[in-house]
Amino acid sequence: MATKFSKETYLYWYELMQLIRQFELMAEEKYKMDGKIRGFFHAYIGQEAIAAGCMTATKPDDPFITGYRDHGLALSKGVSANACMAELYGKATGAAKGKGGSMHFFGVDVKFFRRPRNCGCTNWNRRRFGFC
Repeated sequence: MATKFSKETYLYWYELMQLIRQFELMAEEKYKMDGKIRGFFHAYIGQEAIAAGCMTATKPDDPFITGYRDHGLALSKGVSANACMAELYGKATGAAKGKGGSMHFFGVDVKFFRRPRNCGCTNWNRRRFGFC
C-alpha cells in the first residue's frame, strides 16, 4: 500500500528541490564561465529528489554522512546556501571555512558530515558516531 503524504510535504519537497536546482545551476555557471570555483565541481543536478526524500526519511537531529556530490544534501540538511557558495569560492565563511571546496562540505551545527576518503573511514565512523 502506498504511503500518503500531506500537501505540505509535497510543497516542502518541491521548494527544497527548487533551491537545490537553482543553487547548482548558479554554481555550475560560475565554475564553467567565470572560473570563480577552483578545483573539481560535481553538480547535484538531477538528484534533487534524493536529498528531499532523505530529509523526510530522517529526523532533524540524525547525523548525516555523505561521500560524494554533497551540495544538495548539505542544503537539504540545513547548511545555508550562502555558506555552501562561500565554500565553493574558497572563502573563510564557507561550510568548511573555505578549505574543502566542492568535495568536502561540512555542517557540524546541523550534523552534516563528509566521510573522509581513503583514510580509515570505518575506524573514523566507529569512533565519531559509534557505528561502521
